[in-house]
Amino acid sequence: MGKLTVIILLTMVIPIQASGDSFLSDWDTVDKILLASYTATWALDWGQTRDLAEGVYCCHEGNSLLGSDPDIKTVNVYFLGMYALNLFVADAIGDESGWFRKVYLLAFAVFHANYVEGNTRAGVEINFSF
Repeated sequence: MGKLTVIILLTMVIPIQASGDSFLSDWDTVDKILLASYTATWALDWGQTRDLAEGVYCCHEGNSLLGSDPDIKTVNVYFLGMYALNLFVADAIGDESGWFRKVYLLAFAVFHANYVEGNTRAGVEINFSF
């Protein structure tokens, strides 16, 4: 099992293990489900973007922050950084109203799902070639 596979598995375990007095302890069940959904769509998008960066497909990256032809290191740093940032922001929201965090997490889950669907429609498969 490669290092990236371990990293992905660990990031997917975070929402499941968040409980008690630890990180994300004030999150309710819906928050954690939305985080798991965001994590899943993020991982799929990351995998497809890595394939594009490796030249598996003839398409170019559409994310202007990555550029049209990013290398693997740039893709990895971007996706891991954005995941950490979004997790931090979602936790920092401190959702007293009960819906700010949910909307934030749902928006990012839909954002990544949209790109995964668009990539798939363009012929980019989901093969987890990490």
